[in-house]
Amino acid sequence: MPNIPARISASRGYFDGVQSDGLEEVDLPEVEFGTTEIGNMATTGAVEVTDPADLQAMSATFKFRALSPEVARVIRPGRTIEVDVRIVTSDRDSSTGAVVSRGNRAVLRCEGKKLATPTIQRTQEDLVEVEVSVSYYKLVLDGEDVVEVDPLNQVVKVNGEDLYADQRGFL
Repeated sequence: MPNIPARISASRGYFDGVQSDGLEEVDLPEVEFGTTEIGNMATTGAVEVTDPADLQAMSATFKFRALSPEVARVIRPGRTIEVDVRIVTSDRDSSTGAVVSRGNRAVLRCEGKKLATPTIQRTQEDLVEVEVSVSYYKLVLDGEDVVEVDPLNQVVKVNGEDLYADQRGFL
């Protein structure tokens, strides 16, 4: 029987292999393909179709508990960092009721592009946000590659299917 998704029960982030102590939240990139509108005299209207060759730029946001040297390492433009976000989700097995933990990962190569600092006050609760441009993104859920996007090397894989294999073969 299917599992009932529950929640993210734990997570941890690593920047260039070093565990982050101040990372509170991560907004992972959106993978978005451009669209093309198709229609002519033989159709009764237009249809919008996705174009896997038109991959849009990706960005992600890291939210830190406070200003720190760690934030400065992430925001540095012109330097690519590798980020590994490890996520544990807890599902409930619908047949036994047992909680099942699953390991998941998001791997990104990125470069800092925006730093949003909070208002400085004595009881500060706002998070420091660092927005990055993403040049590589891989999402692994329970050991299965869900998406891998590497625009610089013309790689886009969805559920293990390489959408650009033919295109790379022609070049």
